[in-house]
Amino acid sequence: MIKAQRWQILAAGLLVESFCGVSYVFGTVSETYKTKFDLSQDQTSRIGALSNAAGYTGLHIGLIYDRYGPKPLFLGSTALSLAFFTTWALVQYFDKISAPATYLSVLYFLQGHAMMLGDIAVLSTLVRLFPKNKGRAVGIAKSFGGLSGSLLNQFYYLTDSVSYLLLFIASGFFLVNVAAFFVFNRETPRDTLVSSSYNGAMKAFKRGYSGIIVLILIILGSALLNDEFSLLLQSREILSVTVVSCYVCVVLYMATRKDKEESAHTFDSLNEDRAILDQPLLPESEETREENELERQEKCEFTLFQAMQTKL
Repeated sequence: MIKAQRWQILAAGLLVESFCGVSYVFGTVSETYKTKFDLSQDQTSRIGALSNAAGYTGLHIGLIYDRYGPKPLFLGSTALSLAFFTTWALVQYFDKISAPATYLSVLYFLQGHAMMLGDIAVLSTLVRLFPKNKGRAVGIAKSFGGLSGSLLNQFYYLTDSVSYLLLFIASGFFLVNVAAFFVFNRETPRDTLVSSSYNGAMKAFKRGYSGIIVLILIILGSALLNDEFSLLLQSREILSVTVVSCYVCVVLYMATRKDKEESAHTFDSLNEDRAILDQPLLPESEETREENELERQEKCEFTLFQAMQTKL
């Protein structure tokens, strides 16, 4: 297995979270389901509801994590990525199937559970790896989860094809979970590492959040421009590439952070300072040394005298 540092694990978690909000893309693909498989609005809504129900039911997944760690969860999400590929195959190769609402309901239920597996694995591990920055680590991961719908829709804007979008989601979900399986571990970092790198971690998270704010502004600007002016495909491609570039920059920035411990020279300097503080402020003179010696002798004689009186 790859021995990754916690910042590389965080970056891998951001990639996983980017595919843990696939349900937010349902509005983009649902119209295709309705027209291709002749579904009613109630049937379409039921498919989305089942995906949400599976995606927010994770107590048993948490118990598995507590017992075995993140790797079994990533293994499960990788296996369930078959549901994404099957959904793409239905849209791509089948025009008419019996009970399409039932098939899609089951597939989206499995997809929701697959996203929950990855989500719990990422967030629970980040809490252990960043004990003094757990809120910031979880917050930046959930930001990517919340933006996943907007990020994935950029691929739709580039291709203008629901089939290609579904294939991209299936392939991406599979690949990021396979990568996370090899990268993730839940080893708790040493206390000295966490303490000495606290300020550096704070700066990294602040800059990471700044990048996310820029990413959100670009996404909002892209959406407003597209809705207001009905941009041509070329203009939409430029905006989508800009969004993806900003997204990649944030992930790469977090992946390249490193924890810096205090060097051995620093600890030697501290020990020297402590040794200096332990020394007497002024050296004893010969006269002071003789006076101290007399005081100790008098105390010893007085103690012996008291002991003799007590015995008598």
